[in-house]
Amino acid sequence: MEGVLSIVWLIGCSTILPIVIIWFVTRKQINETNKRKDIIIAALEKNPDINVAEWLEKLAPQEKGKLIKEKLVARLTWSIILLVLGTGLILAVVFVPQVSSVIEPVLPGFLGGTFLAIGIALAVSFVYGKKYFAEEIEAEERKTVQE
Repeated sequence: MEGVLSIVWLIGCSTILPIVIIWFVTRKQINETNKRKDIIIAALEKNPDINVAEWLEKLAPQEKGKLIKEKLVARLTWSIILLVLGTGLILAVVFVPQVSSVIEPVLPGFLGGTFLAIGIALAVSFVYGKKYFAEEIEAEERKTVQE
């Protein structure tokens, strides 16, 4: 019975969950498009002389990309989170004997090591990205101050 439950859990997490997530994202995009369409139709019904191209520009979603500094800070944030999680998992396996008796200590140790490796990679990426993109970050800051 335990083997069947683990297979059902694996199938649920690996197939059904991604399908549901994609369905929600697609549904959200379709709803946003329908709202824009309804607004434009209502505006055209009230005033047929409206410039539709201008309205579409106003209603288009603002896809302003993140600044380089924001991307680097996001990397640093995830780096810290993963480093803390990885360290916590490894310390739990090493210092808490109850963990070893309840579950196999290999999985938390493996996850901890993986989280530590990814966290270190993101921290290194942040440090080198900060050095490499220093001029671009300053240019973006000057641009945002001027606006």
